[in-house]
Amino acid sequence: MSTNSGPRGQGEALDRALLELERWLETRPWRGFTAWWRAQTSRMQLGLAVTALVVLASVMNLCGSLGRSTSQVTQVIVPVVATARPAAPPPTLIAENAPADAGRSWTVTKVWQGSDSRDTEELTMAGHWRVDWIFSPAKGGGSLHVFIYSVEPRVLLYEAVGTQSGGADSSFWSGNGRFFLKINADRGDWKVAVQELR
Repeated sequence: MSTNSGPRGQGEALDRALLELERWLETRPWRGFTAWWRAQTSRMQLGLAVTALVVLASVMNLCGSLGRSTSQVTQVIVPVVATARPAAPPPTLIAENAPADAGRSWTVTKVWQGSDSRDTEELTMAGHWRVDWIFSPAKGGGSLHVFIYSVEPRVLLYEAVGTQSGGADSSFWSGNGRFFLKINADRGDWKVAVQELR
């Protein structure tokens, strides 16, 4: 079998392929197909042509994807799962009326003041402590809520203050751990302090 190289050889190969196609078109199956095709209505011919194009595109897509899947290396990405230590239980905090403070005094640990809402920084508390507050609502009314949260895990423990009227008061607590306060204020000026019994 000889190979055709050059423009003249390629033209001869094309001529041979066209000749074979003409011979095949003259065979009996092709004549039967063309007779069947001409017997269809124009709508049916259009529907069959569109269906044939969709099937051809699907087959070509399938063949292309099969070729890609065998020639490429599949990379499997395994997610890294962080191993977390078990969550520590929140610190124990108990509300008190007022501790017996014979021979001890209250020492201011931290003071905050403002008219907006905020989270305080972390407080490391031990033993007996208290939350003092002063609130002056706006003329139309306002509210002040102070919540005690544990730092780790971040859990709401108590509402230390909940008022819609002006005034001042203290709430007393007993507990060791790391805490922070969430101060929610609406239309009013406030001052909040934490004191420890030492």
